[in-house]
Amino acid sequence: MLIALLDAVDLFRQRFMQEKLSKNMLEFSDVEHFALQVLCGGYDEEGTPIPSEIGREMSENFAEILIDEYQDTNKAQDMLFTAISRDNLFRVGDVKQSIYGFRQAMPEIFISLKESYPLYDREKDNYPAKIILGNNFRSRKGVTDIINFIFN
Repeated sequence: MLIALLDAVDLFRQRFMQEKLSKNMLEFSDVEHFALQVLCGGYDEEGTPIPSEIGREMSENFAEILIDEYQDTNKAQDMLFTAISRDNLFRVGDVKQSIYGFRQAMPEIFISLKESYPLYDREKDNYPAKIILGNNFRSRKGVTDIINFIFN
């Protein structure tokens, strides 16, 4: 029974894609997944994308890749950024500002990265590293107290 259901879902997926392509109508997620097919040549044992030849060529065009609001990326976008980078990603985000769950944003990607990197140490010049931007106008005690109260 389960096999029949999976086959039916796969057949629907194929026919739906054929219909979209016949009408030149793709969804944003379709474009993401087509880009992954072009830029990723496979995945390592941890699921990290291995760039394809095209992905490697494209990565040579970027000295740095700067991404703001990284807390609102999804897994496909994270994999695309990885596929076109050469350890030259600079990500900025604030998990408390994640608002795109309805678009499959995965703030846990940003949290995992943040937890995996050591604090940047100017004396050691260590990379990858995290820099906590805690001193700005939005981080004053009066602002953070009310925000933390609301989120609690």
